[in-house]
Amino acid sequence: MTGTISMERLKRLTDAMDGFANGGHYAGVQTQIWLRGHLVHESCHGMMDVEAAKPMRPDAIFRIASMTKPIVSAAVLQLLEEGKLRLFDPVATWLPELAEMQVMKDPNGPVSETEPLARPITVIDLLTHRSGITYDFNSFGELQKAAAPLRGGGIIADMTPDEWMATLGETPLISQPGTTWHYSFSTDVLGVLIARIDGKSLFEALSERILGPLGMKDTGFHVGEDKRERFTVGYMRDEAGRLKIHDHPDDSWFGKKPRFEGGGGALVSTADDYSRFALALLNHGELDGTRILSRKTVETMTRDWIGESQRAPHFPVFDILGAHGFGLGVSVVGPSGHDTSLASPGKFGWPGAYSTRWFADPSEDLVAVMMTQMWFDMRREIGPAFDSLVYQALD
Repeated sequence: MTGTISMERLKRLTDAMDGFANGGHYAGVQTQIWLRGHLVHESCHGMMDVEAAKPMRPDAIFRIASMTKPIVSAAVLQLLEEGKLRLFDPVATWLPELAEMQVMKDPNGPVSETEPLARPITVIDLLTHRSGITYDFNSFGELQKAAAPLRGGGIIADMTPDEWMATLGETPLISQPGTTWHYSFSTDVLGVLIARIDGKSLFEALSERILGPLGMKDTGFHVGEDKRERFTVGYMRDEAGRLKIHDHPDDSWFGKKPRFEGGGGALVSTADDYSRFALALLNHGELDGTRILSRKTVETMTRDWIGESQRAPHFPVFDILGAHGFGLGVSVVGPSGHDTSLASPGKFGWPGAYSTRWFADPSEDLVAVMMTQMWFDMRREIGPAFDSLVYQALD
């Protein structure tokens, strides 16, 4: 039996979010808390556009970055349910560009010193970030330079999916498949996999499989003119820690349909939309009579698949996995309940590089979503603070 939530103690959450938004640390913040399927708290703080003095609004559209990954991973699991793939299938069946990839002998060494794959990359390698693929920002030296074209100047490179896959196929892996958890472009690869199996664009596939059925009407890979007024400004910090525009709606890379719909981090969404996705996972794959995954699939998705020997410290920017385990596209708090904030065993979710955040807690029948727009915020204080302030309000 789950508890209730204290309106009095929730004031700590609203006061803290006000402090983040109005103290110059973040531009604006939006929060939602759902308990037992009911919206029990929603708040907006600060500005969606500081320079234009536009207050944050409930229907604001945010760049959700890596919060894209759980949605794409869920679509892959739908393919599993349909018998179109299996978790341990080699992905080269559909993605031949990855059949002959090379592996760095030394992650910090020259890219000319590689060895062949010990075994093929599988679907589950991609879902669990054990493929050996890397991001440019969490690798070093020559490998970092080799991986940089895959991201280009934004979220994902301005290439066609086929061009991007060809480039990836020529980029060495940082480790052998299955050996180490290493955060990467793996979910972008899964997006291409979905598109090729379904024979349509990734957005078309996601719309038919998840976005449409769940009524996620404001989630997509670009923001049209009719919605531009609701699109937040993306910020970053300058060297002094002050707000600096990173991506503005007037000239945003999200202002037009991309050549490559990046499954690893290129969606925009709203708090309302993402809450519907999170609630569906919390409710064993179903929401309002619409089922996107089976109960057993969600159980498989939200259990820890990472062995202790696979948790090597390969992430030089910050420890993004932390004390968590990792399932099929989401992080999972293990039986000990260890986290950087208050948490329950079984809590699952995944944040985004613009500091967006969500989690679902089956033991408390709880979903919480926090939206803001701060690119690669190395301080990251708002996320753990949000989680703890949600939990401390539970009676």
